[in-house]
Amino acid sequence: MIAMSMLEPIAFWPVVQNTAVWWSPVVAGFIGAFGVHLLTQSREREKWILDSKKAEYRELLSALSQAYMSTISAPSGFANQENQEQYSAIRPTQDDSLRIFSDRIFITIDLPVLELQTSWYKAMDDYSYAGPWSLGTPSPMDHFQQEFNRIRDHIVSAASRAVPKTVWQRLMFWKE
Repeated sequence: MIAMSMLEPIAFWPVVQNTAVWWSPVVAGFIGAFGVHLLTQSREREKWILDSKKAEYRELLSALSQAYMSTISAPSGFANQENQEQYSAIRPTQDDSLRIFSDRIFITIDLPVLELQTSWYKAMDDYSYAGPWSLGTPSPMDHFQQEFNRIRDHIVSAASRAVPKTVWQRLMFWKE
């Protein structure tokens, strides 16, 4: 009979209540650590996406500017010239700027990339193959500059919208 009294079941909840003072800080610590882990992971992911967007905007603006400077260094209608050696470096720079529009990943939601790429291609093509210019109409140079400025301003505007503005957004992305 003595052996049976030792094996008698113990009520579970009274034991839990009596020992809660000892194990509750440990459980609370694990829950807190898990919460911090989730918040940190989310913040790091958002920071990575924001940094990637910033890099894509910078690459796009750089390629656009390079193609603009390269194209404008030649007279309008240069692609119609017989001697193309002098202008051989311009076309690859133009093509590269168009490619950069195509390989954007993170900014395609913020920017109408296909529409801008089409406009940029048309502006470069119009300038490169411009025919004779008549007085009273905008010069190919003016049209090309206006289109470059419009596209550049559109990209800069979208990049500015992607920057954290609210206090909470700035707190999420403060520099370590």
